[in-house]
Amino acid sequence: MKPLAHGSAQEQQTVQRLNPKNDFLFKRLFGEEEGKRLLISLLNAILRRTGGQAITDVSIVEDTHLAREMIEDKEATLDILCEVNGQEQVNIEMQVRRFEHMNLRSLFYVGKLLTDSLRNGQPYEQLMRSIGVNMPQVSQDAF
Repeated sequence: MKPLAHGSAQEQQTVQRLNPKNDFLFKRLFGEEEGKRLLISLLNAILRRTGGQAITDVSIVEDTHLAREMIEDKEATLDILCEVNGQEQVNIEMQVRRFEHMNLRSLFYVGKLLTDSLRNGQPYEQLMRSIGVNMPQVSQDAF
């Protein structure tokens, strides 16, 4: 949290700002019905969708747990998962900690979304487009 100074030097008041990179706050801001407009704006900005390709509505998926089929399978819980027009699914991950193999973890998440979108007997053309968005913590020293 960063303190902000308001008013003159004699009447300075410190206000605490909440950090939207906090997992709990991030999910509350973007992963609930009340934050749907924020989520749509965020996705349009990140995916550079404008005009006729702009996202206008999403369905927020409540259960973000990637189920295992066998007890020894890897399991995971996504930060935010939503569907766009029933044709795409988007996973958004806020990463404050650094993960050594984040690229492999992201591939696992998207791969799991892809395989879970197709049922027995369905043709591969019906695979739901799956998008992974990672928002890593960027060091101030990077700029």
